[in-house]
Amino acid sequence: MPYSVFFDGGIAIHQAPPGTEAALGTRASGGCVRASGRDSAYIFSTVQNAGQGWIPKFTLDGRPVLD
Repeated sequence: MPYSVFFDGGIAIHQAPPGTEAALGTRASGGCVRASGRDSAYIFSTVQNAGQGWIPKFTLDGRPVLD
């Protein structure tokens, strides 16, 4: 999975496998977020350049978890 950024156990955002780009936006995996090569490379490099730190957590309806 090129440009993988894991955010919940084995769930990640990553580049869509070659030849499947036309299916982006449709359900095709067990939970990973597939992205175009350009977008996944941008997200990967942004996360790599940011380094470690606190990552906010959100509920499914978009509210931040404050604890």
